[in-house]
Amino acid sequence: MIRLTVSDTGIGMTPEALQRIFNPFEQADAGTTRRFGGTGLGLTICRNLAEMMGGTIRVESSPGSGSSFHLELPFILTTSQVHQSEDIRTLLQEQPLRPLTILVAEDNPMNQRAVELMLRTLGHQAVITNNGQEALERWRKGGIDLLLLDVQMPVMSGTEVVTAIRRYEQGSGSHIPIIALTADALKGAEEELLSAGFDGYLSKPVMMTALKEQLERLTGNPDIS
Repeated sequence: MIRLTVSDTGIGMTPEALQRIFNPFEQADAGTTRRFGGTGLGLTICRNLAEMMGGTIRVESSPGSGSSFHLELPFILTTSQVHQSEDIRTLLQEQPLRPLTILVAEDNPMNQRAVELMLRTLGHQAVITNNGQEALERWRKGGIDLLLLDVQMPVMSGTEVVTAIRRYEQGSGSHIPIIALTADALKGAEEELLSAGFDGYLSKPVMMTALKEQLERLTGNPDIS
């Protein structure tokens, strides 16, 4: 059973209003439509959708104190999903032999947060940048063990960044691991990214198990330093 709760700090509702708030074309009071707009159908639609999926939706509120809506939905886990959950629990119990400082270049704030939380869970530190130019400038300052680069970014793409880094590394004997983050899972995408200078790639949405495997593969390779 999954519960999603959405809370606000709005005007709240009286106990009487709570009794009818899920009725079609109903508002908490007569002045709500004039002040805030709306037709009174949104919660009715939400309730119908929740019930169609075998779930429920309810609300807690008091005048002047905001409201909290609770959506509960039942789900059946397949055998593969159960095994995946067990794998994630195992990951949470493991810590890396050497914590890494990983530079993440991603222009989407939600994706930034998701990758940052995954890396923290795996025992690593994330340095977040918003585009390729920021990533390149931060890498030049040093202290980075590995890069996670979104392929499609404003200002400077991930491919342009990896090209600039590999050009700089020529003749120096150094080679920093760089993993591409891409929404392109089509056949041939991996070959193109590897030929562009990336050491590996992860398709979005990034899975924690796949991220851990890539990090261990690249940082455990004696040919990469």
